[in-house]
Amino acid sequence: MATVLTRTEAVQLLYDDTKLPTTTIVGAFGILDKSGCKLLLDNVMAAAWTAYKTYETYVPQSQADFRELAPVAEANLLQRELDILESVGWAVPARTRVDAVDNLAHAMGVTELDYGRAAVLSLVVDECAKMTDAQYARVVLCAAAQLSRTPNIKWTAKLASADIGADYIMAWAVRVACIGGPPVMKGVKRKRV
Repeated sequence: MATVLTRTEAVQLLYDDTKLPTTTIVGAFGILDKSGCKLLLDNVMAAAWTAYKTYETYVPQSQADFRELAPVAEANLLQRELDILESVGWAVPARTRVDAVDNLAHAMGVTELDYGRAAVLSLVVDECAKMTDAQYARVVLCAAAQLSRTPNIKWTAKLASADIGADYIMAWAVRVACIGGPPVMKGVKRKRV
């Protein structure tokens, strides 16, 4: 009998054991959440295959191309993909939540910030799945700033809006960032006074 993965194990599998892009990983969980399927390796990889084709490619890709990025994919990928697609009524979301983060990052002028890891880590915080796209985008950008130890974070003060408070953003961003472990210190020395 196949082992059911925890959500954390499934996220870790896609993030650590594949070379799949962030949009594919987040998109795969959007499909899995909608399907209600168990987090079996076959289901996770079939959802990732579907997400990869939907969100990353502009021309038809073969399974061989996908397997180069995701060598943990099982042999019955096509049948599992059909089962996953049937379970979501053959309707895959046209966009992922990463698109909302992209849009906000562009609007705020912080496109150089790498928020992929924060978006993937947010997948293991159950409350993030319940957030609106506006809340989610703000939390992920704030978490990304914390994870990257970005020296210029003045822009994060502008994340709050009339209906999404700074306390809310910071509380959830800290929770997401903490999953990633302590920040990597860059070794910047202070000036002597």
